[in-house]
Amino acid sequence: MSRQKNQNSKGHGVSKGKEREQRTLIRFKTTLMNTLMDVLRHRPGWVEVKDEGEWDFYWCDVSWLRENFDHTYMDEHVRISHFRNHYELTRKNYMVKNLKRFRKYLERESGKTEAAKCDFFPKTFEMPCEYHLFVEEFRKNPGITWIMKPVARSQGKGIFLFRRLKDIMDWRKDTRSSDDQKDDLPVENYVAQRYVENPYLIGGRKFDLRVYVLVMSMFTSPMLLCRRHRLTTT
Repeated sequence: MSRQKNQNSKGHGVSKGKEREQRTLIRFKTTLMNTLMDVLRHRPGWVEVKDEGEWDFYWCDVSWLRENFDHTYMDEHVRISHFRNHYELTRKNYMVKNLKRFRKYLERESGKTEAAKCDFFPKTFEMPCEYHLFVEEFRKNPGITWIMKPVARSQGKGIFLFRRLKDIMDWRKDTRSSDDQKDDLPVENYVAQRYVENPYLIGGRKFDLRVYVLVMSMFTSPMLLCRRHRLTTT
């Protein structure tokens, strides 16, 4: 969780008794009108703050973070739900870039044996900037299946499988709305990954395991792992 100074702070004139009473409650604010809102509203000791009221915890959306994080003065105790530059891990292309960078670091500092442990993600290329590197790899292993994923979308939107380079060309054309615009509009960034055709299954089905971890700081090691996880099958 990130923290900064709260520009709405009004510390002067508040008695110590009143201050202790206020600290027994956590004043929260959120822009997300979903299950998260219901959970926070029914949590004992948590009180929702409306509009511009003072808050202790803000579950904000990415747009608020981008517009306010570097310009808002916050109290030391307040928390928000994102780290600055969180997209380095949440965008698919940046996450792969950082994993590859980490693997090179391990090889340089600890040797190839240690770097070989960083093999838990499939061969991945960012498109279109690594298209030529992808084509080289594609032609080394003809007939295998690849998967394309938009770097900044979720919930399976925009994903497709392919085995032919022609499918990539069709994708590039589809990202333009018309022939007049195809030279002006940039292609949406995707990642092309080698498709895992023989995955680990539970009961013959693919599954999704969601594990929740509270990261206290980007620069120190303490992390809290929630013992309750979510498992779904498809």
